[in-house]
Amino acid sequence: MKITAKILSAVMPALLHLARFPSANVAYVCRKRECDPAVVAAILEESSSKYRQFNEDALAALAEKYGVKVSSHTADAAAGPAPKSETPTVEIDPPAAVAPAEPTRSGAGLTMPTSNIGLWLEQQHAKITGRVHCFQVEVTPAIATAWLAFNSGNRHPSRAKIRRFATAMKTGRWAVNGETIKFSITGRLIDGQSRLMAVILANCPITLEVRAGLPDIAQQSMDVGEMRKGAHTLEMLGEANPSITAAALKLLWYWGRGWLAGVPFGAQKVMENSEIAPLLEKHASLRSSVGWTVAGGNKIDLMLLRSEAAFFHYLFGTTDAELRDHFFEALCEGVGLTKVSPVYHLRERLLADRGGVDSKDRKVTRYGLVIKAWNAARAGKQVTSLSHSSKEPFPAIDGISTPEREKTQRFDRAA
Repeated sequence: MKITAKILSAVMPALLHLARFPSANVAYVCRKRECDPAVVAAILEESSSKYRQFNEDALAALAEKYGVKVSSHTADAAAGPAPKSETPTVEIDPPAAVAPAEPTRSGAGLTMPTSNIGLWLEQQHAKITGRVHCFQVEVTPAIATAWLAFNSGNRHPSRAKIRRFATAMKTGRWAVNGETIKFSITGRLIDGQSRLMAVILANCPITLEVRAGLPDIAQQSMDVGEMRKGAHTLEMLGEANPSITAAALKLLWYWGRGWLAGVPFGAQKVMENSEIAPLLEKHASLRSSVGWTVAGGNKIDLMLLRSEAAFFHYLFGTTDAELRDHFFEALCEGVGLTKVSPVYHLRERLLADRGGVDSKDRKVTRYGLVIKAWNAARAGKQVTSLSHSSKEPFPAIDGISTPEREKTQRFDRAA
C-alpha cells in the first residue's frame, strides 16, 4: 500500500496512541478511533523497517517525511477516550506559556514578576550586558514553559532524555550539579531545553542554575565531549575494575526488573549514574566476584564476558557459595567433567559459540544456558544435552526469587 499524507493524517490519532503505548492492542485502538487497522499495520511495518521500534520519535520522523503535523492535543481530543492503559498520558511538548501564580526568587536574590517571565528575563539581560552572570532559580513548570519560548535554532529534543530527566526529578534523584540553563546575550535559550521540558513533564519545581550573557556562537561548542558513563562514575569513586563492575551492575539492574531476556518494548533502558553507587553498596559482594574474574590464570573470559561472569558468580553465590566455586572452577578448567555433567555441556556450548557478532538473541541464549546448567548442578541432575532458545520462556535462577517486572510511569518510558 502506498502511504500518502492524506492516509497518514487519517490514522494519526491511532498512531499517536500506539507510539505512546506500544503494548496497546492495534485493533482496539483503531476501532476506538474509527480508522482502518490494515492501514495502521502497513504504516507500522514501514516504520519498523527503518527504526528499531515505533515510538514518538519514529512517528515524528514519519510525519516529517510526509509533511504531516503531529498534534497530540487535537488528535487525542478528536479521538475520544483512549483505551485503558497502565500508565497515564503525559504531554512531552510544552503547552502555551503560562505565568506562575507567585513570584519565584532566585538564589541571587532576583525576583521574577508574575506578569511576564519573558520580560523579567529580558530585563536581566539588559542588566548584565557585556558579562556572563550565573544564578539559581527554582524553576516551576510555568517558568520552564515561558523560557522555552526563547528556544530557537536548537537541535530536536530527545524524548528518551526528557523522560530520564523527569524520572530523576519526580523521584527526588535530581541534584544541582553545576550544569546550567544557558541564555545567549541576545536572549536565546542555547542549552537546557531537555531539562526544562522534563520539569514540565515531571510537573514539579526544580532548582536549576542559569547562566546568561553568553555569546550566541557558544552553542556550537556545547555537548561535543564524551558522555560520562557508569565506568567513569565508578572510576571517580576509586573502584577497582570500573568497566567490568559497571557492566555487571547494569546486568544486575536489568535482572532486578526481569529484563535479562530483553528489555520490554518502550521501557527505560538507561541506568542513571546516580543509581550506580547505591546499587553497588546494596550488592557489595559483587566486588569480590569482579576480582575473581580478573585474577591471574582465570580462563572464564574464554567463555563469558568478565562482566557476565561476575554477575552470575555473584548471584549464584548468594544461594550456595561453595557449589558456586566448584561450578565456575569446573567451567574454567574443564577438569573431572563427564558427558552427563551440566557444566560439561555448558562449557562445550560456550566454547563453540565464541566469536562473531554478539547479538541480543545470542546473549539471551547464553544467559539461559548458564542458568539452566546452574539449576541442574544445584539439583544434582545429570544431563545429556543443554540448550536454550531466545524464543522459549526465560529460566529463573533456582533459590532466588524471580524479580517482578517493574511497572513504570509514563515519564519512565524511553523513546
